Amino acid sequence: MADRIQLRRDTAANWTSADPTLAQGEAGYETDTNLFKIGDGSTAWTSLDYVNVEGPQGPQGPQGDTGATGADGADGADGAGVAAGGTAGQSLVKVDGTDYNTTWANRLDPATVSIATASGTSGLSGGGTLEATRNLVIDVNGTTSKATPVAADKVIIGDAAASWVRKSATLSSLAGAIPRTGIYRTIYIDAAAMVPSTTSGAEAASSETSTYKLMNDHLLFDPDAIEYAQFKLSMPDEWDRSTVKMKFFWSSGATNTGAVVWGVSAVARSNAEGIDDLDFGTAQTVADSTEGTGKLNVTAATGALTIAGSPALGDLIYFKLYRKANDVSDLMATNAALFGISIQYKESTTEPSAW
Repeated sequence: MADRIQLRRDTAANWTSADPTLAQGEAGYETDTNLFKIGDGSTAWTSLDYVNVEGPQGPQGPQGDTGATGADGADGADGAGVAAGGTAGQSLVKVDGTDYNTTWANRLDPATVSIATASGTSGLSGGGTLEATRNLVIDVNGTTSKATPVAADKVIIGDAAASWVRKSATLSSLAGAIPRTGIYRTIYIDAAAMVPSTTSGAEAASSETSTYKLMNDHLLFDPDAIEYAQFKLSMPDEWDRSTVKMKFFWSSGATNTGAVVWGVSAVARSNAEGIDDLDFGTAQTVADSTEGTGKLNVTAATGALTIAGSPALGDLIYFKLYRKANDVSDLMATNAALFGISIQYKESTTEPSAW
């Protein structure tokens, strides 16, 4: 019959409670922790160390040899890449600030710089040719600006009369070469510069305001009869000799209700023409309601006034003004005081010549 050897054994709690002293070499086993201790004949159980408890990790050993390379993994999804297409010689450029938003574009050939013009070519200082088939963009945003350009400053132009050869031009020379369009000017004529007509004339007068003593020359126009006043003017040389428009500056009397209808006509007389050979042209009128006693009234502009006599440069223009008292819209029952008129005219597209 075989012999069986069994170690002393008990739970960890019972071992601690009993706290026996094991003989030298005698083993004690904790059945619930699978740990055991070996006695030395003098140390109580609770002071003995377990003999099968893992100690602290030791220092890392040297790295072993690299293993064999593994097999390639599966391909990932396609990322943002270069725009498709393009031709030889093109460059990839950004379309805007968005990431990867690019497109193919023609690059600037250092041997051939191109400007879009009507036709013709012109040489460059560094060689190459200016061609009419492409575009050259000159970015001036990064250049130093000049706050006050002067007439002697120069710009680059293409000479249309010389196959678009590049040339320079001063700002003063450009002023006379570029047509002016749509430029309007005004002239104010005061009542003091007007004369009542001998026949059915308005009344010339002047007045002073009561508080701040402002003086006003004016012409008084009757509410019951048509009365006239005139002035004459040689229009500026810049005038394009087309139609003009007028605004009337006026004030009402003591009665400050109703409207006044103002009218104007004109005729031009040239050198050597008879002064009294031609009547005034078709009149233009404008109605204006009073703003009240002592208030300045400024009418809207009349319609376009055609000056009779085919006006020419240097002509003397006669203007006839009146209050159209018999008009159904003229309802103010007192005199209307005319302070002056403003004339708007359009300038010619070319500069006038020196005398």
